[in-house]
Amino acid sequence: MKIYQIQDGSSRTEYSFPLTTGAYGDIDSAVGSSHAKLTDPDINAMAAALDGYSHIYRIKSSDCPEYLYVKTNDAYVDTSASFGLTSENALVGLGSSYGSVPTWATLPGHGIDLRWTSPILTPTDTCCRYLFGHGATDCYSGPSGYRCVNGGSGCGPYKKLDDVVFYIYAKPRRRVRSKFRFASAGTAEQVTSVVTSYLVAKCNVTEDQLTVTVSRSSDLSVRRLSASSVWDVDFAIVAPTQAAEEVFQITQDMSQDGTGTALALQSAFVSSGLEMDDGSLSVTAPQMETILDPTPSPTPSPTPDAGTATATGDPHLRNVHGQRFDLMKPGRHILINIPRGERTAPFLRVRADARRLGGCTDMYFRQLNITGSWAEARQHGGYHYSASDRAATKPQWVGFGKVETKVVHGRTERGLEYLNFYVKHLGRSGYVVGGLLGEDDHTDVSIPPDECRRKMSLWAPVQSAGSQDPAEASVAVANSDE
Repeated sequence: MKIYQIQDGSSRTEYSFPLTTGAYGDIDSAVGSSHAKLTDPDINAMAAALDGYSHIYRIKSSDCPEYLYVKTNDAYVDTSASFGLTSENALVGLGSSYGSVPTWATLPGHGIDLRWTSPILTPTDTCCRYLFGHGATDCYSGPSGYRCVNGGSGCGPYKKLDDVVFYIYAKPRRRVRSKFRFASAGTAEQVTSVVTSYLVAKCNVTEDQLTVTVSRSSDLSVRRLSASSVWDVDFAIVAPTQAAEEVFQITQDMSQDGTGTALALQSAFVSSGLEMDDGSLSVTAPQMETILDPTPSPTPSPTPDAGTATATGDPHLRNVHGQRFDLMKPGRHILINIPRGERTAPFLRVRADARRLGGCTDMYFRQLNITGSWAEARQHGGYHYSASDRAATKPQWVGFGKVETKVVHGRTERGLEYLNFYVKHLGRSGYVVGGLLGEDDHTDVSIPPDECRRKMSLWAPVQSAGSQDPAEASVAVANSDE
């Protein structure tokens, strides 16, 4: 999971990151675009042990072709040099994957500096020196109390490296989703505040773990209060596996005990000076999905044109609601089906053949077929793509009715070819959209098979030396309205 990134910019004085134990910036922002980090307690809480070490980091800069791996039993302390690493408790190594690191070395006394490790990892003093300052100053020739990462004398010299990002090997997490619908007084902001406070207390979670999305419902049949609106309240809670299972049970109990939940939620509204109709509440049964957090690919995946969500660094699939999930089951999957539920004569159907080639998270789209009457109207037999048939021309958007799709070929560093799929304007189709990228449930396909759960990690190299980086795997991205 991504925990830290440094903004690009050559000036060490202006673009070094102020050391802080708290959260900073938006950790979901693009690498290099801004300073961002999680809180030190969050970083330490999510760390998963491996090979006898409590913390495993993967650090990358676009200026160095190899990853810096760090394994340590020291806690993350951002305000300490080299984020708290000590030479007694840490080893470092360079490699294209965790499993392929040829040499693990001990640190010098002044922190991370691969020119002075034992044995020396960068004898030629390149950009891969990964110099984390000297002692108290964590930016070489930069301001004290700030962090940057520098290359060696043959890099700039001592260039402030670009696109610096830290990932940590983390405990698997799960996301629980559910939905309230009810009638109440108040604005969307007030409703969000009340529901957020209620769920934090009810589910024993923090606000950082909770996402609440409030919108006015078109179903007015439950509105009985004169000054009320009917609200659809979607919420999602992210937690480690055991805690997520407890949250799932609590949410399931809420859906089964509608009367008790309604009275408790009504009490929360009354405490905030708002009316809520307890007889109007409905609670959707919860769903739970596994989250496999992304890591960057050494060669970035192709990105779509402007107007759709970017695929780089995202989980493998993202549907029309912006929900992100990994496809964990190989086989043929329907990504798009318009209209939803139509089996014999759809207007548009996109079916992909997913194959697992390597480790448990190494999933690739090898074939993709676009059929249905809209596709037939453009080309007899529809459109058929294979990863082995790389087109010589630049991928283009192809329109089917008001919906547009694009298929992009990708290739891993090891030469494995695969397909990426993008679709936009689904909200303009005029129909309810089915398929994994539409309204269909993706819970089942996002649960890893039993043989993979034991091996699951944030990056495939930890699972086996021969596996691929999961960020090189295929992506499928849907956009509803743009």
